[in-house]
Amino acid sequence: MADLSPDPADLTPDEAREAWALFREHRCEHCGAAHSRACPRVRRLQFHENGRIASVEFWPDGKWPDIGLQWPEDLPPDPDA
Repeated sequence: MADLSPDPADLTPDEAREAWALFREHRCEHCGAAHSRACPRVRRLQFHENGRIASVEFWPDGKWPDIGLQWPEDLPPDPDA
């Protein structure tokens, strides 16, 4: 299947700003990428009684899929940086 994602170099400055805004909105605190589903790096979460995260167990490096993740290096340069 062909990759239909636009080449980051082809984005206008406004499109690049929007891409960065979406990335920041969806950036995961556990893996650092943006994704719309559960973090594939997280193996298990434990919660306190108050609902806050008590601990996180991660899959070992190289043992979790990175398909469907957007990394900052996949984005064009931030026009506002």
